[in-house]
Amino acid sequence: MNDLPTPPACPGRCNSAWRAAENRYYETGIDHEFESRNGQPVWCAPCTTAIRAAVAELPDLAQRLHAEIESGVSAAMTEYVSGSKNRPVHDHEAESFLLDEIAEWITSWEGSVRVQLGLNHRARRADPCAAIQDSVELLLPHLDWHINGRAMAEYDHLHMPDWTGTQVATEFGIDALRYHRRAKTLTGTQDAEPVRVVGVPCPICDHKALEHEVEAEPGRRQQVTKFLYGADGEVHTYLRPRPEKITERATVPAQGATTGYIRCRKCRPTFRMAPDEYHAWTRLLAAGDEVRALATQEKLAEIFGGSVPHQYRAAS
Repeated sequence: MNDLPTPPACPGRCNSAWRAAENRYYETGIDHEFESRNGQPVWCAPCTTAIRAAVAELPDLAQRLHAEIESGVSAAMTEYVSGSKNRPVHDHEAESFLLDEIAEWITSWEGSVRVQLGLNHRARRADPCAAIQDSVELLLPHLDWHINGRAMAEYDHLHMPDWTGTQVATEFGIDALRYHRRAKTLTGTQDAEPVRVVGVPCPICDHKALEHEVEAEPGRRQQVTKFLYGADGEVHTYLRPRPEKITERATVPAQGATTGYIRCRKCRPTFRMAPDEYHAWTRLLAAGDEVRALATQEKLAEIFGGSVPHQYRAAS
């Protein structure tokens, strides 16, 4: 008999659906079939990798935020702006505040790690980008220890009383991913996310977890039609007999574009439907129960390429 305690559920976005279903269960009593992904010991392996990548990318994002600020400042930071209180001090106020917030956050964690490891204190540099770079250089070699429930140091108890190592790891990981996400959004470097299909259940698991697949491979390219522009930025057109825009075929990276396939987030391994299979599935759903019941096993197998959804295997 295994008496080892079960690790807690990972606090990452991988368990968002499970947490939402658990909340519904406690509020309404409606049970669910979702299973949580356990931490190892706090964060699961994919989330740990995401946190490490987010922290490692912060210096580059800080430089991008700084470039955004420098390109759009229209008033001094200390200048009082009359009128509405909600009027920003300058064009890139959000980027400026976020950069300062990230620098303050990550240098405070650097101080905590330095105290617990017995390292000498280092004064924070005035430049937020340099401060973030210094902190990341220290945190990355100790990141696995830091986000896996490290023991609390005296410094931590003074600033975060009654916290445990698990709470420290959870708070740091959530903040790291949140700051990374906000910085990517403000700098326009966020990754393309699949668009969810609303209201259509998966033919395999019956959960409404379908989404349009997005190309993630950076090396793939596709042919697209582009308009030809003149020196003044206007689209080239034919003068006679009627103006039509002039186009050309060009090869561009396919990363971030939809592939045409529909996939299910719930099914493991991921279930994918080709466009024709998806259209056949939606037509079958729209037909109604009585019409679907008339479909033979052979017809269903023909529609779904031999893989008949379990909801209709008993149809005759």
